Amino acid sequence: MNKLPLLCILLALGLYGCDGTATRGTAAGGATQDSAPGDNTPPVDEDEEPGEGEGEGEGEGEGEGEDDGGDNAPPAGEEDDDDAPPPDEGEGDDDTGSGGDEDEGGGDTDTGGGALLDCLNPDFAVVGTRQMLRYRSTSGSGSLEFTTDILVNRETSFNGTPVLEAVTEEQGATNSSTVQLYTLDATSGVQRTYQVTSEAQSPVGSVTTVVDFDPFWEVRFDLDPGESNIAEYTVTTETEVPGSPFPAPATESEVVRTRTYTGRESITVPAGTFVTCRVEEIVTGNGNSDESNVSWFGVGSGVLIRQMASDGSGGNTTTTELLDGSVNGNDL
Repeated sequence: MNKLPLLCILLALGLYGCDGTATRGTAAGGATQDSAPGDNTPPVDEDEEPGEGEGEGEGEGEGEGEDDGGDNAPPAGEEDDDDAPPPDEGEGDDDTGSGGDEDEGGGDTDTGGGALLDCLNPDFAVVGTRQMLRYRSTSGSGSLEFTTDILVNRETSFNGTPVLEAVTEEQGATNSSTVQLYTLDATSGVQRTYQVTSEAQSPVGSVTTVVDFDPFWEVRFDLDPGESNIAEYTVTTETEVPGSPFPAPATESEVVRTRTYTGRESITVPAGTFVTCRVEEIVTGNGNSDESNVSWFGVGSGVLIRQMASDGSGGNTTTTELLDGSVNGNDL
């Protein structure tokens, strides 16, 4: 199972290949998301007993109703309660709604609106920021776990433009190192990637791939629920294979990416339950069928919590979920 480096997790780029299209043939290829929690989903909190309100509501309603429907004469020694107000028959229904439905199944919960900017971590624009993340990716062909160490390494420049350099070391089925050159305005919520260079181990040695984005790959976080941004750019890819007598020819393609922020959701993954921003993306170009993914990013942390990615064929979907992680040493 092959998988591209996960540098593109940084700054909410998601599990896309660094040519700006969805990762293909990833060992994390995938099963479609099921509304019911999977084996790795934490169980419902046992302290909150689903259906408890329902039982109490039915007990009160039925028990008191039966007393009223019986002999109207009060028992000896007790006062006549004819003037007393009837029991609240709606109490059982209210408890049913709040006691059982909310926790049932432990699935995702729509929590409404909130700006996408809340899911951009301003520390991602600060040199020295480090993300330590561990994921599991699952597809029809199996699953794998991998870790990523993402460091905002230094300030540098690219063709005269001041940029940040982020370095990602990934360990899993294969080991890889990736360098991303980008800018990020955490106030306006605009991030632009100019170049990504990756180095991955292969049977013939270390393979280096350089991807340039012309003019840049722009991701916007200044979106409200229902709003989209469209990024159009040219991708140029050069690959160096050790021992090859001829350099691989560079490839060039036009890419259009439509990114839509749908709103907030509370989701549960092996790492826990998180309030997230849900983002849908459709990518066209690069000579391939349309590719799509849905990503959930943590409010405040900006970390990718879950992603479902499709290669466009309709038969290969990858589900990736966070197992555990930290930002600057603070656990998520």
